[in-house]
Amino acid sequence: MKQTETCPKCRGTKLFVVNEVQRRQSAEGIETIVPVTVTATQARVGPTGRFSGEQRKNLEAGRFEAWVCAACGFTEWYATRLNELAVLADATSAVRVIEREPEGGPYRA
Repeated sequence: MKQTETCPKCRGTKLFVVNEVQRRQSAEGIETIVPVTVTATQARVGPTGRFSGEQRKNLEAGRFEAWVCAACGFTEWYATRLNELAVLADATSAVRVIEREPEGGPYRA
């Protein structure tokens, strides 16, 4: 849908684009709006000495944008801020990278 600007389900051409999908979050009676992240995890940070205890930091990576067909409601989600995901993949086990060689090769069949 993002490439063709046409709904693949109904062929509609009127689309809503949500640049950053957000949600409401309530904590301790305070309501805020926060982005929907692709992933979130905790990682150990700082010294973890005998008396300091283990310190953990909340990490979030990636955001979502959504393309919604105005006619039928079909929605496609796209991850943004991919560099954040790459950093998280290097630093934690929350994100795995799978990479394989493209099909075919340099030789003719």
